[in-house]
Amino acid sequence: MVSLVVKLNKILTFLVLTIAFLALFLLVIFKIKSKDNLSPENYLKSLGYEIELIDEKQVNIPKKFGEGLKEYNELQLQQGFDLKKYSGKDCIQKQYYVTSKKVRPEKYVANVIVYKNKVIAGDLHSKYYDKKQQKPLKLTSIK
Repeated sequence: MVSLVVKLNKILTFLVLTIAFLALFLLVIFKIKSKDNLSPENYLKSLGYEIELIDEKQVNIPKKFGEGLKEYNELQLQQGFDLKKYSGKDCIQKQYYVTSKKVRPEKYVANVIVYKNKVIAGDLHSKYYDKKQQKPLKLTSIK
């Protein structure tokens, strides 16, 4: 009877460890395929955009957000991003011309902010300016 219990415990332990290993393996595979690990180019392409790189520069996310950055972060929160997590961090901002069937025929500009190869924010706006107000047309969700 004792040997049967020991064999059952070994089998049960083996099954539990196998299931835990498989769960960890699937989690890692899912994480690799998630948007967090996509390059900005692949991220935009996964949304159906055709792109052309315009510019890339280093930017710093301020520790204290002014009104403009608070409003911008509200847009980011709607997309599942949050710049507050990156306050005080140096990031890379990439700008792309965007064309696709999802947007009007004229070119748009996408801004994507990246921290440690992770897309942390983005917006889409017309490259044309509102001539009356001398400012870019309203920012929209990148998604």
